[in-house]
Amino acid sequence: MRLLLDSRIYLRVADQSPELTEQAREVLESASAIYVSWAGIWEIAIKVRRGKLRADPEAPVAAIETTGSEELPVLACPQWVLPACLCTTAILSTGCSRRKP
Repeated sequence: MRLLLDSRIYLRVADQSPELTEQAREVLESASAIYVSWAGIWEIAIKVRRGKLRADPEAPVAAIETTGSEELPVLACPQWVLPACLCTTAILSTGCSRRKP
């Protein structure tokens, strides 16, 4: 299965966060490909600039290579022209366990 990670999950994967559930880790390990959208990277950069997220703005881009993820560009095209990889991609947008302080 191919996965497209949302920005929240991608940050946790890049940081090797303990907040990722065991189930999420298993799905990530069994994935044939893991994609990170530039829209997600852009979202992270915006949150860092606005002070809503504390992170090194360069880290998400650098982590693409270290996590074995593939970049997925943002394209302005009609739905019927989307790359075939998107048609069979599951989106991993949940999979974090939040611990209460």
